[in-house]
Amino acid sequence: MMRGKGVKLIGIGGGGCNGTRILSRSRKKEISCVLVDTCWQSIEGENADGMADVIGIGAEIGKRLGADQNPGKGYRCAMADRSLLEKLMDDTGLIFLRIALGGGTGSGAGLAFTEMVSSAGNIAVVGLLTMPFSFEARNGIDMAEKYRRLIVSHLDIEVCISNDAARKCKNGNESINDMFQRIEQPFQSVITDISMKFEEFGRNPMKLKGFLALKQEQAMLQF
Repeated sequence: MMRGKGVKLIGIGGGGCNGTRILSRSRKKEISCVLVDTCWQSIEGENADGMADVIGIGAEIGKRLGADQNPGKGYRCAMADRSLLEKLMDDTGLIFLRIALGGGTGSGAGLAFTEMVSSAGNIAVVGLLTMPFSFEARNGIDMAEKYRRLIVSHLDIEVCISNDAARKCKNGNESINDMFQRIEQPFQSVITDISMKFEEFGRNPMKLKGFLALKQEQAMLQF
C-alpha cells in the first residue's frame, strides 16, 4: 500500500530532541513532531509542554538510561524497537530528521532510522544535522563525521551546522540557550521552504525527491 502524504519533524537523541522542541514552537500545525530517545526520563522532560509524541527505544539494551555515547549501542536500541520506528513512516510523505551527531543515540539510532526510511523508498527525507562541539565529542569529531557520512547516504538532502562555528559567532551578551535557539533558525527556514515545495508538488513525495536530488549540492549549509 502506498504510504500517505503527511509531514513529520522527528528528533532522535538528546540534542536532536532538544532541537525539535525548539523548532516545534514555530511549526505549522500540519507538521507533527516526534521525539525519539534511549534516555526515557530525558525525553519525557523534553516534552513537558506536550507538543510532540514521545517514543522511548531500547529499554532492555540501554535500561532506559541512554546509549552511553556509544553509536553501536544506539543502533542496537533502534533495531530492537524497529516496529515502533517503522510506524512513524505510515501516512508520511516527508520527514525532517533532526539529529545532533557525536553521541550514541543521535549517531547510532539516527543511522538505523535513516536506513529504514531509505528502504521504504517513497518518503522524502531531509536531514537537519549538527556536528558536536570539539570539547563535548567523547568519541571525537572523526567519529561524528563517520556517522554523518553514513546517515547522509540515506537522505535526499542534508543541511549541516557546525556547533564550533556557531560558537565562534556568539556575541558577548548571548547566552548558551540563545545560541542554541539561533542554531535552529536556518533549520526552520529549510522546513518552511521545503514544506511549501511539497505542497506545490501536491504532496507527492516522489516529485519532491526528484527536486531535492537536483538541489543537493546547493543546499549544503556551512554556518
